[in-house]
Amino acid sequence: VPGGVRVRKWMFAFVLGLTAGQAGAVPSGQPLAPWQIAWEWMQGTQDLQLVIRAIAPKVGALGFEAAQADMDWICATHGLTLSGLPHGAAAQVVVNLMDTPIPRGTSNPDVAQYFSVYELADGACILEDL
Repeated sequence: VPGGVRVRKWMFAFVLGLTAGQAGAVPSGQPLAPWQIAWEWMQGTQDLQLVIRAIAPKVGALGFEAAQADMDWICATHGLTLSGLPHGAAAQVVVNLMDTPIPRGTSNPDVAQYFSVYELADGACILEDL
């Protein structure tokens, strides 16, 4: 599928962009490595949510405020862009930063991780109150 090839090339460029951005690109200055990007149906709706998971080795030491600024940046720079892909329009974006990769939906007391959920409206990421 020609469109699929373009999307794969674009996704590859996105992943390289986030990785190549490393230290300094995000507000905290910590290096980030993309871990998982997925679109899922939101339970009880016909809307999609985009899930972006990234490894941020210093997230535990930097704390919540630094993690929140980084998650806001990821939503604004990558969540909005990915949601704009054909057939990728998402109603919300979930950003997960973790210092060590773990399977989605699991917890580990030895792994620092933070989550933020954003509604997408008018070309902006609006942090949801959870």
